[in-house]
Amino acid sequence: ILYKGLGAGKIESRIFHPENGKIEFGAFVSKQFAPLVRKNTKFWNVSGIDVQIGANGMQLHAGTLESILVGGITFGQLDGAVSAPLVNDGATFVLYDSESDTKKFVMRNSLPYLLLFSGSVRGLNEDAPVEFRGVRIGTVNGVSFSYFPNDPERRVPVLIQIDPTLITNLPTESTEAAEKFVEDAVRNGLRASLKIGSYLTTQMYVDLDFQK
Repeated sequence: ILYKGLGAGKIESRIFHPENGKIEFGAFVSKQFAPLVRKNTKFWNVSGIDVQIGANGMQLHAGTLESILVGGITFGQLDGAVSAPLVNDGATFVLYDSESDTKKFVMRNSLPYLLLFSGSVRGLNEDAPVEFRGVRIGTVNGVSFSYFPNDPERRVPVLIQIDPTLITNLPTESTEAAEKFVEDAVRNGLRASLKIGSYLTTQMYVDLDFQK
């Protein structure tokens, strides 16, 4: 187990749980580094080289030479804050596949919507961002004619999931207020278009904005 390339601990046990297919690792972090393990700490794999290609371009992450050769796990606070509460011995953490996985977009209350595009959607992939004026508010769930097979215009259906609470303050007890907010926004000119997120990869994303 590494912290910024320094040896901070080791994996002491591995237990396979056949009922859910998960592996539980027992980890030891030395006393010197224990104060860095807090509630907002993330653990991720740094074995090998992680290459991610998406709407934001190409990202490459590599660990130390030792971790590339023999494998390793690292940890840290991705927001840079070490003021979160400390954890007790035996605390449980998720082990992410890569650093990029720890930063994946998360929605609290999401709603599905089906978009229909008359042009080509080449370059738009599952998990592509859905943005409103440059701020990510959702994700593309899939692109398939099976979502709307009887469309006489043969437009391309794109299923998205968005979280309207990322745009404005809305109650979270139910989705009624969020649905009404989106309905009113569409009535007032909110439309979806496809834009290129990276000219290097030609990956696209869904852009939501008001059109006059």
